Amino acid sequence: MKIVSFFVCILTLMITTLSADTKGNYKMSKYFGFKCYDFVHEGRKASVVVPENPRSDKAWIVRPAFFRAFPNGDIELVKRGFYLTYFDVTHDYGRVQARKLMDSFYSFMTTSQWALNKKVVIEGLSRGGAFALMWANDDPSKLACVYADNPVCDFREWPVKKEPKLIPDFRAKWNLKEGEELTFNKNPFDNLETLAKSKVPVLMIYGDKDNTVPFEKHGKIYQQRFLDAGGNIQLICRKGAKHHPHGLKDPKPIIDFIEKAYSK
Repeated sequence: MKIVSFFVCILTLMITTLSADTKGNYKMSKYFGFKCYDFVHEGRKASVVVPENPRSDKAWIVRPAFFRAFPNGDIELVKRGFYLTYFDVTHDYGRVQARKLMDSFYSFMTTSQWALNKKVVIEGLSRGGAFALMWANDDPSKLACVYADNPVCDFREWPVKKEPKLIPDFRAKWNLKEGEELTFNKNPFDNLETLAKSKVPVLMIYGDKDNTVPFEKHGKIYQQRFLDAGGNIQLICRKGAKHHPHGLKDPKPIIDFIEKAYSK
């Protein structure tokens, strides 16, 4: 009986190890000179950029979209010891199934061989900003802070009005009938109370000449409702800037915001 128990334990260990190895089947690449491990998690593209001198707290950032776009802030954070990760939910419009996939990625990154900090920074640009705000609202205990840049906050405005060719995909992702997209009420600014009450800090950067995701119809409404709900949000306006470029020429305010969130 003891022999049987011994082999059961060994088999269980092998299965557990195999599961971890399967999810950690990495391909090596470079991210602006840094080591980058690319892999597939839950059928989605994923990456981990490893800093040369990691912080002792193993702080990290996750991007849900546009991994290598407008990277100057991320590059500086990696230089300062932050892990940078990517999990591709770019074309999911923040739907529940995609947020559950991100939950799985978060769990993998914090409990596998990576064992990163239980608090993460989620950083989203444009539609990625919508996902960042929505995922953060699901469970703010996972967050150190949120950085959203020109975020989509009303899917009725984008993609419905601005990119009508995407309406069939939007309907399919959210399982909507024709016309239901016009009264959609699961937008980032419709569901923010949990994040607001948590006091997790949110940084929102926007261009005041953005015609693709106008601040007045997206970020401004989010900010007003977030403050009304007791939230902690900081705005930075890029004077004269359109939707692109994202980020800041000098990313210091972004770096300072993120490092301050981890210093608490």
